[in-house]
Amino acid sequence: EPSEQTERTIDFAASFLQSIAGGRADVSFLSIGKSRFYSPLIKTDAQLQKVLAHLAVVQADAPFSVDRLLQTEGELMKRAIIVVITGEKNEQLVQFMKRDVQSVNKILCYAMADKEHAPQQLGRHHVVFVHPNVEVTS
Repeated sequence: EPSEQTERTIDFAASFLQSIAGGRADVSFLSIGKSRFYSPLIKTDAQLQKVLAHLAVVQADAPFSVDRLLQTEGELMKRAIIVVITGEKNEQLVQFMKRDVQSVNKILCYAMADKEHAPQQLGRHHVVFVHPNVEVTS
């Protein structure tokens, strides 16, 4: 049974993707759990539905942290703005963002939070804290 934090994170990710893809912006999706899932470019409703179906069954079981993924595969994402949606602010991710590495253009991190926090700017990267009942608008 997923925790409330995990459920909120998944709901936020689904809402965010629907908003971006619905606006027909170019967006890719990567889930780094044990059942790794990658959709290189979500252009159609059918592609979006596959991603949403994955989110409906995904578990919080990533074998490594997102900062490690960005360190090892960041070269592939040089021109992209990377959006990280996570159940908690990870100190390793914050340190990675503070180093302002050149292999990643920009990171926008949405971290679920139980109370309001001001957004943080770390170099050219940003951390936005999302508390319950926040909806994504396009």
